[in-house]
Amino acid sequence: MLSQTVRNPAATPPDESVEVTLAVGGMHCGACAARVERTLNGLDGVAAQVNYATERATATIAAHLDPGRLIEAVTSAGYTADLVGDDPHAPAATAAPDELARRMRSLRNRLLLAAALFMPLCDFSLQFSNHPAQRYAGWQWFMVALAAPVITWAAWPFYQSALRNARHRTTTMDTLV
Repeated sequence: MLSQTVRNPAATPPDESVEVTLAVGGMHCGACAARVERTLNGLDGVAAQVNYATERATATIAAHLDPGRLIEAVTSAGYTADLVGDDPHAPAATAAPDELARRMRSLRNRLLLAAALFMPLCDFSLQFSNHPAQRYAGWQWFMVALAAPVITWAAWPFYQSALRNARHRTTTMDTLV
């Protein structure tokens, strides 16, 4: 469990309770998981734990509560949520296997491009700063050409997440980027 459970004494579930598992999408760090957990635990009659690694939220709710209310709360916090069926170990509905493979492929490609361009950028930066005689006309534009794909395309998922969280007036690790 990556997040610390914060329990609301008023949210302690009654004797007649039901356990509900949600597949939560859009979490990018432990702060996201903690935010979802705080949101769920803020609801009356709900005691929840969120696991960032499995992208699951397990909530014990009062039997009279509608699980759709949990989904609405998670959605209003800026994440996606779907009820998981009877098998809590089944693949999440929000992350179908081919969608997960597509996300991983996209992140791998962004990492490879960033590594391929960032290392020469570092090396040339050191070379041009330590040996000014090796600078040539337009060397700054060469450095911009190496840096532009790294700070735009490769870092785009960080920017998307930071903007999404800014709309909900919160910060995450992506805000630092």
